[in-house]
Amino acid sequence: MKAYAKTDIGSKRAMNQDSVYCNENSVGGFQNLFIVADGMGGHKAGDYASKLCVEKMAESIKNSESITPVTTLEEAVNAAASGDTIVLGEGKFTLYKKGADTKGKSLTFVGQGADKTAWGIGATLPDPAYFGTEYNGDYSFDGSGTITFRNMTLQSGSADYLGFIRADKTVVEDCKIYGKTFYWGYSSATFRNTTFFCPNGDYAVWTYSSPEMTFDGCTFNSSGKTINVYTDYGAGKCDITVNFNNCTVKSEAAIKNVLNINDSNMGNYKYRIHISGNNSINGSVYRDKVTCSRWFGFGGKPGNNTGRSVVTFDSTPVFENGEMLGHELHPEYTDGYKDNAYTVTTTEWVKAEDGTHYTRSVKKVCDYCGYDAETKETGYSVTYTDGVDSAEIFEDQSNVVPENAGTPAFNGTPAREGYVFSGWAPVIADRVTQNATYAATWKTDANGNGKADEDEEKYTVTYTDGVDNEEVFADQAYGNLLSGTDTPAFRGTPTREGYRFGGWDPEVSETVTKNVTYTAK
Repeated sequence: MKAYAKTDIGSKRAMNQDSVYCNENSVGGFQNLFIVADGMGGHKAGDYASKLCVEKMAESIKNSESITPVTTLEEAVNAAASGDTIVLGEGKFTLYKKGADTKGKSLTFVGQGADKTAWGIGATLPDPAYFGTEYNGDYSFDGSGTITFRNMTLQSGSADYLGFIRADKTVVEDCKIYGKTFYWGYSSATFRNTTFFCPNGDYAVWTYSSPEMTFDGCTFNSSGKTINVYTDYGAGKCDITVNFNNCTVKSEAAIKNVLNINDSNMGNYKYRIHISGNNSINGSVYRDKVTCSRWFGFGGKPGNNTGRSVVTFDSTPVFENGEMLGHELHPEYTDGYKDNAYTVTTTEWVKAEDGTHYTRSVKKVCDYCGYDAETKETGYSVTYTDGVDSAEIFEDQSNVVPENAGTPAFNGTPAREGYVFSGWAPVIADRVTQNATYAATWKTDANGNGKADEDEEKYTVTYTDGVDNEEVFADQAYGNLLSGTDTPAFRGTPTREGYRFGGWDPEVSETVTKNVTYTAK
């Protein structure tokens, strides 16, 4: 393997404070060694500090008598300064019961990928004698600052009270986590783009020790349980915040809500749960009858809901004091609203005394949780009439319609003998905002062909004597004739001295079909 290392001053600093160590050959127990010490942001002696860190760490690893990666990692951590990044190679690492000095340090551990680098949280096999206690927990980072894990697999067991105990803050990015954990950071814990694999029938994580826990862009693979919002350690000491953003839950069974809450021991403090972004559920998740939601609830246990939880969806408050603030506050809040799973009943419309509107009561009962809400609804009358005073062409159609609903259409097709329907007056509004009467308008259809007379072509029928050198009788012309109407007859009887009338050329048609001149023969 060939390796190269280079540092650059960059564009902001007057001095390059970064230091690197690059050795492609074996160093101590490692086949090769690469160390990067970031600068101190321009602070005094930052260049010296980073250089010293790199040199001391390399020297420590080189002079170590141990050839095991675990012990070598311990010594490297002891030599590291707060703010350093330690790059791990392939293999499994842990600091559990190794006595590494992490007091007051903020350290970042970077792996080679979740399929190559693994970190063991606590004992490989927790001691059954201490199940249900924190003694199986991992104190590797007791008193540390911020501990960050990137690009690796973190492996825990399935016993209770596992995790990193008494670390101040923890950050997990681009990792996979197997097992169940309780402890992460006593101030905060943040998980970004991390995939959780829950133990069979158990939770991936408890919000046990962290006053603020954030899941951002995470994926949870569960068999019915995902996150348990519960604490003993912080009970009654402070508000506990859980942020759940842009996450995906893949569940094989509907056992608990995604965020299963038990706030019974929070005293005068509250859980503050913020759900936001584009979250999705694939598979089966329990729907809570109190919250009508699969995202959060109390697992079907009334004793877990003591009014000490406040929940928001995209900053909209939806749950507080043990109750829903409303069933339709957010499109993803309740399954009932999202699925429109309601049984709706209404009273009869009652006309206002001034005749300007109508009112009725509407009751909606959620088919999932039984939540019911009764509201007053305003409506207006919509009437269709034939628009004819002298006769009843059709019976009026009248309905009361909720305000802002779409205007209902006339039922059927208006028809009137000798006329064609030409629309409604006034023009029908898209939505109902007031009482409205729409009158049918008509156009004559004398020939009954379904076309308005005024829209049809008109024809002329002419009768002429057929004599060029004299006028036997004056031409008779009939104009403005509709196709299909009877051909008007010649008025009188054609006569000519010395001649007998022999008919018309062409023969007179019974009905009008075009402009035509009939000539006497």
